[in-house]
Amino acid sequence: MYCLGSFPLSYIQSLWINAYFDDKLSTAFPAPERIREEAFRNSQYCILRNAMGYARVAPDIVFDSLPYFDVLLRDLGFEGKRKGGVVRECYMSYGPEDYTGLLQAWMEREKGEVKKDI
Repeated sequence: MYCLGSFPLSYIQSLWINAYFDDKLSTAFPAPERIREEAFRNSQYCILRNAMGYARVAPDIVFDSLPYFDVLLRDLGFEGKRKGGVVRECYMSYGPEDYTGLLQAWMEREKGEVKKDI
């Protein structure tokens, strides 16, 4: 395993891709020019930030994976910050357990049983 976030990544991405194909993402996509700009900026940032590190081989869970998870969760209509408070967000590490229940919450929301985002 290259990244500790591989399992949560697969879990969140599978929810995202299903929502995409069902046309149920909660946010609209930006213009293609904006997508290209962001992709270029982010790729250059990773190269410069870790010129001597391992970013060319595997993502760093703190700097690369968690913001990506947040984007996917936002698109799905869920909260990315999952620790429950500023202090916990700053001082507690993330693990797979922080993403449990997303599928159930998604299914309940799709049935109209729950309106609150988790």
